[in-house]
Amino acid sequence: MTRIVLVRSKDLQKDLLNAVFEMLVAVPGPLEFEQVHKPVKIEGDSDTPADWNSIFAACRAFRQQLSLDENDFLVLLMAQRNQNNWFSSCDPQGEKSIFIHASEWENYVTCPPEYPVAFQVVENILQCLMFDTLADGAQFFHDPPIGCISDMCSWKPDVIFKLRTADICPECQRVIGDRGICEDVLTQMLQLLETQRSVMLFRTRMSTGSQGEEFPFPISITRRKISGTTEPFRRFLMLLDHFDSLVRCTVITCGCIAMKDNFDEFFRERELHERPSLGHWVTALRNLSQMERVNVPDFPSRLFERIRRVVDKAEEEEIVSLRNEKRGHGYCDCNDTAYKQLFLEHIDTVTEVENLLRPIYIRIRWYYTISMSQSDPGTFSFTVKDLSGDHPDFKEISHEIRPKDIADIPQTYKVYAITPDRTWHKLSPYAMYCDCPACGHHRVLVSDGEMYIDPYVGHRVRLDCAL
Repeated sequence: MTRIVLVRSKDLQKDLLNAVFEMLVAVPGPLEFEQVHKPVKIEGDSDTPADWNSIFAACRAFRQQLSLDENDFLVLLMAQRNQNNWFSSCDPQGEKSIFIHASEWENYVTCPPEYPVAFQVVENILQCLMFDTLADGAQFFHDPPIGCISDMCSWKPDVIFKLRTADICPECQRVIGDRGICEDVLTQMLQLLETQRSVMLFRTRMSTGSQGEEFPFPISITRRKISGTTEPFRRFLMLLDHFDSLVRCTVITCGCIAMKDNFDEFFRERELHERPSLGHWVTALRNLSQMERVNVPDFPSRLFERIRRVVDKAEEEEIVSLRNEKRGHGYCDCNDTAYKQLFLEHIDTVTEVENLLRPIYIRIRWYYTISMSQSDPGTFSFTVKDLSGDHPDFKEISHEIRPKDIADIPQTYKVYAITPDRTWHKLSPYAMYCDCPACGHHRVLVSDGEMYIDPYVGHRVRLDCAL
């Protein structure tokens, strides 16, 4: 049996400690959880991030008070941020003490905080069993993430990927085998992780409206990034990125629907094929707004009027000039207050642009075609990934089509926009889903002229085979 003692810092509510404890004891096994209600006092100013030395010094002192054995675990749940801004960590010196940052989870998940906090408890215990020291474990931490419990999540919103998969990659499985971790312990941990994962996944699906699930991934992810940081400068830049993503994706989506094969000519005439600036994309959007209405059943009425209002709003608020001055030219302001004010001045504008475009994307979905089979004469069944929402763990679904002509049959390994009349409009090569040359992971990549942008991590790469 392995003893695991849960405690809290003074600034954390008792209710959260109780909820985490109740969740962890729900699955029986050799891991024996208990809680201590006496809070741990961490030296220093509670209004500033806690120093790691202070955190683990407090843990060592508390272990002595409780007379814990060296094989017993102490898990400290704390509301205060830590100096390195980590979600959690084991003691770097190898002692079986762990801290979990148990607040601010509303920025990443839509479920009660006890679910991700309990997940972090199990994850850190397993990593303590896998590695003798934090330095040993750092060699195996994955950055960028791959959907494994050992994902580093240096960009904190990436934690959603880990929470939703609750997976252990083959390399980490090898370490577990080499360390000889008891099978009963591992079974109990996996059951706990799966219980927490399923609830977090269910609650996320139940609240899709608030997470931007109606938008394709490149828009949804830049939307989510805004709430993933509290630093004024980064938040302001991410607001500009989100506006860029809204404009760029709308040009590609509506342009491919409206012009079909002629979009390539439009793309080049508007100088989007070389090194387009945000100004090029906004101008292209205005050009689109001056076209005739797209003849697609159930499409939002006065589609191009909405697009025209988006461009008018962008020009009225001088968003392009703002991006050029604050990101493309000049130096960064040393004072974050200026960026906080800029963010507050323009968040309403970008939100209004998003709301103007939402009716379009409610009716359009981005899909990536994986495979095709012919079920009946004239009927084709496709397996596709739904490239919507703010998380790259895309759902696979099936689609059946009865094309009028062989030319209407979608190609595999391409990105399409499907409209309410069940017409498939190819977005590739302007939107791609493939291995990113920078990191080797499958990513949604959006055209940036000669290059492609990965809106998830921020890579800007070249795909020589694309255009």
